[in-house]
Amino acid sequence: MSLARTVLVTTMGALALGMLVGCGGGKARFDTGPVMEPEEGISSIEYWKSKGFETQDNPAGALPEVTAELGGEGFDAIAAGLGFETNTDWKSMADPRGVPGGMLRIPLQEFPATLRSEGKDSNTSFMSLVSGMMYESMISLDNWNDEFIPALATHWKVEQNPGGGQTFTFRLNPNARWQTGHRVTAQDVLATWKLKVDEGLLSPYDGVLYKQYSEPEVLSPYLLRTTTKDMNWRHFLYFGASMSVYPAHIIGTITAKDYMEKFQNQTMPGSGQYLLRNEDISQGNSLTMTRISNYWDKDNPKGKGGGNFYKVKFRVVADETLQREMFKKGELDLYVVGQAKYWVKEFLPEQIEQLGKGWILRKKIYTQSPNGTSGFVFNMREEPFNDIRVRKAFAFLLNREKLIDKLFFNEYLPIHSYYPGSAYENPDNEKIAYNPDEALKLLAEAGYAKRDNEGFLVNAKGKRLELDLMIDESPTWERVMTVIQEDYKQAGIKLNLKPTTGPTMFQMVMERKFKIHWQNWGGLYFPNPESSFSSVMADQENSNNLAGFKSAELDSICVAYNTAFSQEERVKLIRRTDKLLMESYQYALGWYGPFTRIGYWNKFGMPEWGLSRTGDWRSIVGLWWYDQEKHKDLVKAIKKDQKLDIEPVEINYWKDFDPSKPLN
Repeated sequence: MSLARTVLVTTMGALALGMLVGCGGGKARFDTGPVMEPEEGISSIEYWKSKGFETQDNPAGALPEVTAELGGEGFDAIAAGLGFETNTDWKSMADPRGVPGGMLRIPLQEFPATLRSEGKDSNTSFMSLVSGMMYESMISLDNWNDEFIPALATHWKVEQNPGGGQTFTFRLNPNARWQTGHRVTAQDVLATWKLKVDEGLLSPYDGVLYKQYSEPEVLSPYLLRTTTKDMNWRHFLYFGASMSVYPAHIIGTITAKDYMEKFQNQTMPGSGQYLLRNEDISQGNSLTMTRISNYWDKDNPKGKGGGNFYKVKFRVVADETLQREMFKKGELDLYVVGQAKYWVKEFLPEQIEQLGKGWILRKKIYTQSPNGTSGFVFNMREEPFNDIRVRKAFAFLLNREKLIDKLFFNEYLPIHSYYPGSAYENPDNEKIAYNPDEALKLLAEAGYAKRDNEGFLVNAKGKRLELDLMIDESPTWERVMTVIQEDYKQAGIKLNLKPTTGPTMFQMVMERKFKIHWQNWGGLYFPNPESSFSSVMADQENSNNLAGFKSAELDSICVAYNTAFSQEERVKLIRRTDKLLMESYQYALGWYGPFTRIGYWNKFGMPEWGLSRTGDWRSIVGLWWYDQEKHKDLVKAIKKDQKLDIEPVEINYWKDFDPSKPLN
């Protein structure tokens, strides 16, 4: 399954421009890297062999001793008669013009806490990108119409069991190979499932989720079967499309605890288009993914034009001002513009020479990516946020209107839902607005009616309403939080801002060592309230139920949602969920923007849609390509101080796209 099938569903003051634009024309003021020749990649077998891993050289095709009925040669001809289905009528997100080669250099604000794709600390948007480049699932989703399509598996069968529950059978592609040359077999899926349910992963929801499936039954090297005890429309999705498959010859003989330790700071062979070499890991500094030349599915015409970059380098640059300057000098190829002020006031052709001359291009790309949520999450397990009046007061004190107007230049919209901007947003949700009078009334009812000699609220015992707030080590974010801090101070609440590294903050939150925390969540295309809000997750560390929310009513909705095979019914249930969540005030929600803003050096090609329909900047890795001729033109233009064509900023390809309608 190439990256063309798995393109995935960031906040990055400026120095004086004279640093970069004060030089005369004709000088090599910007180094955009060497012009590179096309490059297919490296041999994964040779690499993993050099690292002491066992490798094999297996010919293409199925094992000759496996019959057609058991998934071997000839299975395609009899699959339908055996009740299996497949999907060959799907269109790739990739552009056939894409060619392999070149490098893409992307900044990161912090190094990941782990390089594992499973277990504690691995649930981050960055690691989902890296894992998607290395590992594959059995099936995927067609990003054009949400239909299931083949990946490691060519066929699948879904059966309803007479006594309830479901049975799923998959036929793996006999041509699928691990980067070590081993065949991908049903034993790999079995070993993966065993890893997922091992409590040693310290990932509670994985255990809850995958224990709903029976231990996969290996029917042959290419056929496997699993059953569930109950009906759930997402069971097939999660087992087939969400579960990355790992090699049994590596994980099959170790425990989850061993896996956690062995692969904390290194990766293992996958079946995907990229690998991460040990020598390309500079702990705390950078990671460089390398394309492989012997990817098992490289000749599939469906994947042509996807997963093109020879190397993708992620470089840690914690300071966002330095990120911008490195990008403008040509030391970075891509910059995701997270700050509205910078986009509206500074990142402009009239302000930056490279933009004005078309050497750097900027894009604002609208997609149908599910909008995530952000805001203050309150630890409801402890005082003072075990009192809904305090939580509600904090929500009334978050002056989003001022922030959006004064700091964000009206680039964003306030969030009034846990599913903002989607069909799942409940239109009847209360629209919370800044209301300090109501907030003070609620705080007085909760016992904070008096102020001390410094003007801060205290309760009957004289305890001040004072809280520590971990914040990102970013001047931009500190600027935003300082404004919020002042608003709360005016209301008598003392917030102590504590700049904290990302990994430390993540650990503290997962271990529930916080009272109030600003949390950003990516959106799920298919909502799963159970994973973030069910009562069973409320007191589990390392789960997404950060607030400790418990609701018997929501738990019952989750049960009904699991068996709602109608999208219309699912929308109704999630809207009920949304209303319950909003009424709990477990978060004081923030703001969102239904777009991705980027700047990039004018040496890349992209499909006309820019990003995948449901993706964000991460889909650039799978869809864009290095254009050698564009790079030559760029180098020439810089040398001669000439202009290149400037393209339109906005891409609205997906604005009115309806995935339910047939493609032309």
